[in-house]
Amino acid sequence: MEDVIDLKEELISLKAEEGIIAFAGFVVNPGEDIPPKEGILKFSTYYGKSGVDQLTLTFIVDTKNNQQMESYLSELFDSLSEDAIKAHLQEEIDAVVKVPVGSMADIKDWYIQELNFYRRSLQGCEQHLLEKVLIPFLTSLLSFNFGEIEWFSPGQKDAEECALPTRGDLPQPDSMTRLLRKLFGKS
Repeated sequence: MEDVIDLKEELISLKAEEGIIAFAGFVVNPGEDIPPKEGILKFSTYYGKSGVDQLTLTFIVDTKNNQQMESYLSELFDSLSEDAIKAHLQEEIDAVVKVPVGSMADIKDWYIQELNFYRRSLQGCEQHLLEKVLIPFLTSLLSFNFGEIEWFSPGQKDAEECALPTRGDLPQPDSMTRLLRKLFGKS
């Protein structure tokens, strides 16, 4: 019998070990009858023991007394397809997972959404991925206006050094359980 993986427990464990590398402000401007709202985007990393690393983007918006904004953000992120994001970014990432943090914990007055990007050989490539790939892509996808990224420790590899190795050498997991075990370093 296979062990059961508690995803909430795994998420909490990952959060305890993630390293915050940068922040950026952003503005959500839905138009219509909803006024613009500022938010913050936290960038963090987790370097997996299995060779698959994680870059987490956490979108945080104060939605106190603003049900329209919370509904707008919820609908916007719900409409994002992990498969569509992955297809567009296939040259840069191996997998993407959306995590609606607000639905996993009782968080009032805040909208919190995570996008987790998984990739081999992430270390040193974070700045390239964020500034040259992910932020431009998310700007077009979400229509958010992002401010400058504030790094805790710049000094990264260039684009050529950050290219993913060919996918042919990767075993393809045949189930979600095997994928999660690989990502969380449990064989």
